[in-house]
Amino acid sequence: MKKRIICLLMAVLLIMTLSVTAFADGGYTGDYVRDYNNLLTQKQAESLEAMAKKASEKVGCGIYLVTVDNYREDTGNSTDFEAAQVIYESNSLGIGENKEGIMLMMSMDDRHMYLLAHGKAAQAAMNKEHTDNVIDRLHDYFSEDDWYNGFCKYVDMAESYAGMAAGSPFNSHKVVVILLGVVLCLLIGAVIALIVTLILKQQLKSVAVKAEASNYVDGGLNLSFRNDVFSHTTVSRVYSPPNDNNNDSGSGIDFDCDGDYSGGGNDF
Repeated sequence: MKKRIICLLMAVLLIMTLSVTAFADGGYTGDYVRDYNNLLTQKQAESLEAMAKKASEKVGCGIYLVTVDNYREDTGNSTDFEAAQVIYESNSLGIGENKEGIMLMMSMDDRHMYLLAHGKAAQAAMNKEHTDNVIDRLHDYFSEDDWYNGFCKYVDMAESYAGMAAGSPFNSHKVVVILLGVVLCLLIGAVIALIVTLILKQQLKSVAVKAEASNYVDGGLNLSFRNDVFSHTTVSRVYSPPNDNNNDSGSGIDFDCDGDYSGGGNDF
C-alpha cells in the first residue's frame, strides 16, 4: 500500500514538473501579453498583463504584445505586415464587434518589431505619425534589450493615442477644464480692462476741446525746412534648402494599409 502511495506521489510530481517545463518553454500566455520567447519574468509578465488589460478596457481598444521566434518561419509569410495579420487573427485578438486592437509583434531571431492596428478606431489612433513615434521610442529600449520597460512604454503610448482618437472621458474632462480656465481668464481680463478704462475716463473729463490743432503743440509749430536723405540699402538673404517631396515625416518606416489593417515596423 505504501509503495502504491509513493508511486502515485512520484507520478504527480513528474506531471507537475513536466507542466512547469512546458509552460517555461511556451512562455507566458495571457489575454493581452503572449510572451512565447520568455523575454519577461513571471512577475513582469503578470504586471504587464494587468497594465494592458486596464488600458484596453479604458480606451475600448485591445493593446496586445506577442513575441515570436521568427515571423517568416512561424507564419509562412514573407512580409511582416502579412505575418502580423496572421498572428492577430490566429490568436483571436481584438475588442468589440469590430475586433479593435493594437498589436506589437516582436520577432526575436531577426530582431524586428511590427506595430499592427485593426479596426477604424485603432487605425485612427495609430496613424503613420503615431506609429513612427512609437517605433522610434521603443527602439531606444529594445536596442539595449530592456524588454519590460520598453513594453510598458508601448502600452502607455498606445493607450494615450487610442484615448485621444476615441475621446475618452479622461481626455474630455481635461478639455472641459482647459476651456473653463480660458473663459475665466478672459472674464477677469475684461473686468480689469473695464475698471482701468473707467478710471482714465474720469481723469479726462476736465480736458476741453480746442478749436485749432496748433494749440495742442507746446509753443506752436514752426516748420521752415524739410529734407529727405537716402542713406543706403540693406539686403538680407536666407538659404532655403530644396523641398524633397519623396521624404515623409517621421522615422521613414514603411507604413502599410490594406482594408481593416495598417501598421509599420523596423529592426532593433
